[in-house]
Amino acid sequence: MTENAPAIDWQNVLAAISVEQQELIGKIAQRAIDIVRQHGGTLTVDHMQCIMDICLVHSRACPLHLWRWLASAQADFVHDFHIICTMTDRTTGDLKPGKGWPIHAVNPRPHSFGTVFDTPQGTLRPH
Repeated sequence: MTENAPAIDWQNVLAAISVEQQELIGKIAQRAIDIVRQHGGTLTVDHMQCIMDICLVHSRACPLHLWRWLASAQADFVHDFHIICTMTDRTTGDLKPGKGWPIHAVNPRPHSFGTVFDTPQGTLRPH
């Protein structure tokens, strides 16, 4: 965390995510770990960090279609897992710009010109 960055308020993050969504996020993290182990890979983050990254992104950066993600084909699933668990700014909850965007995001990539975005904080319109 940078010196001037405020700490993430986890109470607010978790309050924005329903119990059902939290359970789905846990299943997503477990599926990702299972895929990595099945292919003999190693994770650079642990199970809890995966869950925390997904919660941050889902509640702050971009809402996700969690059911669709959990049920998606392995290539699409791994794409989103990689984007979220390696590209999340853990001081803000945002995804690092220019590093990709989850396939299962509710809204398109935020730099799509002229797009209106519905977020937990309200509707955002480009300037």
